[in-house]
Amino acid sequence: MKLVFELNTDRTLDRDLISAKNKKLLADIEGELTIYCDDRVFFREDYILLLELAIYLKKWITQIESGLLCDFSYETMDYDEGPILEFKKDHGDVWTVQSIWALEKTPAYIDLLQIVNAARDYIDSFQEEIRIKYALEIDDFMW
Repeated sequence: MKLVFELNTDRTLDRDLISAKNKKLLADIEGELTIYCDDRVFFREDYILLLELAIYLKKWITQIESGLLCDFSYETMDYDEGPILEFKKDHGDVWTVQSIWALEKTPAYIDLLQIVNAARDYIDSFQEEIRIKYALEIDDFMW
C-alpha cells in the first residue's frame, strides 16, 4: 500500500495564517491524493485536505502503537456524507481499506503493518514538504 500526494501550489496561502498556525490552514492545504493497493490505483482525488488527513492518520497511528487496534475513519470537513477513507480490522492482521470514492467498489485487504507503514511514509513526506514550503509542523495542528 502506498499513499502518494501532490500539494496544490496554485493556491497562495496567507502568510498571517501561516505565522499564526491558524486552523483555517486545515482547509487551505490541499492537493491530489492517490492510494495504491497491490500496485493498483485504489483511490485518486484531486482536492483532498492533505493536512487534515495527516492529522487523522497521525492520531490513528498513535492509538495503534499504544496497542489499541481501532478502525480508522477519515471524515473530512469538506464532505459530510460519511467517511471517504476507512481501514477496518477484518481478521488476524488483515484489514480492509475502503472508500466511498474508490475506483474499485470492492475493498482491498491489506496487512496492518503495510497500512501503518504507508501512513507513516505519507506523514513523513507530507511533513517534510510543508516544513520546506510553509515552515509548518503537523504537530502545530494536533488537538
